[in-house]
Amino acid sequence: MYSDDDLNQAVDAGVLTAEDVGRFRSFISEQQHTQSVDEEHIRLVSGFNDIFVLIACALTLTALYFVTTALNDLLGSLLLAFGAWGLSEYFTKRRHMALPSIALLLAFTGAGFGVGWQLSGAIPDDLPARFMVASGVAAAAATLHWWRFQVPITIAAGTAALVAMIFSFVLVEFPDQEQLASIVMLSLGVGVFLFAMRWDISDLQRTTRRSDVAFWLHLLASPLIIHPIFLLAGVLEMDNSITAAVATLAIYLVIGLISLLVDRRALLVSALFYVIYTLSSLFENYGAIELNIALAAMVIGSLLLLLSVFWRNCREQLLRAAPATLLRYLPR
Repeated sequence: MYSDDDLNQAVDAGVLTAEDVGRFRSFISEQQHTQSVDEEHIRLVSGFNDIFVLIACALTLTALYFVTTALNDLLGSLLLAFGAWGLSEYFTKRRHMALPSIALLLAFTGAGFGVGWQLSGAIPDDLPARFMVASGVAAAAATLHWWRFQVPITIAAGTAALVAMIFSFVLVEFPDQEQLASIVMLSLGVGVFLFAMRWDISDLQRTTRRSDVAFWLHLLASPLIIHPIFLLAGVLEMDNSITAAVATLAIYLVIGLISLLVDRRALLVSALFYVIYTLSSLFENYGAIELNIALAAMVIGSLLLLLSVFWRNCREQLLRAAPATLLRYLPR
């Protein structure tokens, strides 16, 4: 299996021409009766060797961490970071293995969080403050890892650490302010979404690793947006299940339109829990107590299958109605 990034590297190396790669992509799109930009390709596994290496790395790093933490917690986090970096030099920098690279990045960033947590031990009674410090160190670790290895998920990992740091600061300064926390989370989610769109706009054909970076950022932004929207709307607190169902479906319809416009499905997936929960409550109130969850899942699953089949057609109709100034920022 080869990614679009591999094909671009082949063009840069003179192995293939840009025209050959373009014709190949068009051929694959015609064979699959779809457009490549609609598929949200993400390279995770190129072969079972990726899984084999992942298991080996996980065992090695886990053993290294637990052996050294028996002596000192800070030493354990530091050696975990060095171990993950050293393995990345081979499996990421030289072998370009996708799944091990993701795992090693998460291990290195997690080790950075652990270092920050141990260094902030002077404030043991203030967990949000310690979390803020640890998240800052994790963000710095992700930045360093991106500078060296440029694994697409790294930007999302670093952004997640920054989001956690800002959110922890809000919890420190404004404790017991749940509504404010939801507003801040929603604002951070919108910010991450716009950041993801910036990466998407730089690669509207979705043929480089910039599209992969945007994919992971959209995956991060989705729960940050969806969770506070439903909380602030008070959907789960509505006594009237019909009202809750109508409100939930209205929100989900708006989310679906946005997903179609930007050609990303993460928002739709993140909102599934709330939709299924609301519909199951509705069915339960009308007597289908034992089958409420199954019925809700069947309804939503059927609708999503239909949307998957007609995704391209629905998107084309929506793009025709979109203003021209917006179209230049959207994949087509």
